[in-house]
Amino acid sequence: MRVRRYLPGVALDDAVEAYTLLEMDKGTAAQPLRMLPPLSISLCLHYGGRVLAGYRSQTDAVGSALTGMHTAPRTYGTDGQVGIVLVTFRAGAVGQFFRLGAHELLHLNVELSDLLPPGEQERIEEALSRAREDGAKVAAVERFLTRLRTEQAADLLARRAAAVIERHGGEVSIARLAAAHHVSERQLERRFTRAVGISPKKFARLARFHRMLGKIGQASSVADLAAACGYYDQSHLIKECREFSGGFSELLPQGELTSLVFAGRAAG
Repeated sequence: MRVRRYLPGVALDDAVEAYTLLEMDKGTAAQPLRMLPPLSISLCLHYGGRVLAGYRSQTDAVGSALTGMHTAPRTYGTDGQVGIVLVTFRAGAVGQFFRLGAHELLHLNVELSDLLPPGEQERIEEALSRAREDGAKVAAVERFLTRLRTEQAADLLARRAAAVIERHGGEVSIARLAAAHHVSERQLERRFTRAVGISPKKFARLARFHRMLGKIGQASSVADLAAACGYYDQSHLIKECREFSGGFSELLPQGELTSLVFAGRAAG
């Protein structure tokens, strides 16, 4: 499996976190992949092969699709030689490209054909199939996103709140965050959930989980890791891991299960 990540151009930098290109031949395609809950919504553009996506107790064949926020790991199986470009949107930005609220996508994979004008999906998939170099693929995706982008203004309150929560690794008082933006907690929760996809409290829990992922291997014990990441104690950390990943032991470096977390800026 080949995985490469690239940053967006200046025109889309405010809305797109990164592009991830994945290519798998028939040999590597037999290995299941696991994607932990990310901090943003993603757009998956397929230009080869077949993908089976499993979430909780359901498994579906998916093509190019918009994937909403989810709070449990997804599993992906592949068939044939697979090619994918994954667009990771910044928190709160998806509404500028698709006429729906992020909360409408919660736990869902929505087929791109249900969201685009006729022929638009085929146009981008064909362009990706023809492109031989990564740069050409990224350029094709950026042209596609530029065509999709609407004049819909982003909810700056929700986006700023999400940025604060991410920057502090989830250790943020939502009440203080609302007060700092001169709105009530209820107003913040409503606007945040519509723009980002989940409530600010759940987003903060996920942000803390991602912070913990980055520190695995640095702490001398699970208790020290819990303290470093703002968990009440070791049992609190393990409980959160069980919800978001299936269990703490599966996240350890020596584990055999592959985990892909599409979050954070990546250099290309």
